[in-house]
Amino acid sequence: MKIWYLHGLESDPGGPKVNFLNEVADEVFAPAMDYKNHKAFGELYRKITKEGEPDLIIGSSMGGYFADALASHFGINTLLLNPALHSREFIKNFYF
Repeated sequence: MKIWYLHGLESDPGGPKVNFLNEVADEVFAPAMDYKNHKAFGELYRKITKEGEPDLIIGSSMGGYFADALASHFGINTLLLNPALHSREFIKNFYF
């Protein structure tokens, strides 16, 4: 199983969640996210387009917001942990 894990806005990549995923999944992509980079969403979008869809995207907080947006574009299963979905305009100015 190929899993993407997107951490929260003020969180660091890695940690116990990613360690666990590495034990149970065939492949884990857990990038260091710079949510202030207006190209961040487009970079993830292009990665899926080039390399194929993961089986699951897990997102925490702002990572949950990104995971939800990616899932709605591609129809990928997601697990959202405390997603930052309420009243967000954040992704409005992102570039593909």
